[in-house]
Amino acid sequence: MNKTPRKFFFDTEFHEYNARMEDGRTIRVVELISIGVIDETGRKFYAVNSEFNREAAEKNSWLKRNVLDKLPQESEWKSMAQIQGDLLSYVGGQDAEFYYWQ
Repeated sequence: MNKTPRKFFFDTEFHEYNARMEDGRTIRVVELISIGVIDETGRKFYAVNSEFNREAAEKNSWLKRNVLDKLPQESEWKSMAQIQGDLLSYVGGQDAEFYYWQ
């Protein structure tokens, strides 16, 4: 029996910025802000990462205007571990294909 994989379509928001380390080095940081997924049947998943550096993200006017100001209340945000578990449950144990636009 050949099962057709279920298709999932992703939309994510990230914040990229430079951070100065205590030893003087500068590193590039890429943090997930939010993730939205919809499958081909219209079933949806959405989560906001409670662990991203909001103070750093608010310095980016585009992110503030187009992303941060549109997020749900902080009480609804989740840790990365919670997002991972919820996303795995949402996808389930079936064959899957993942699609995104970069």
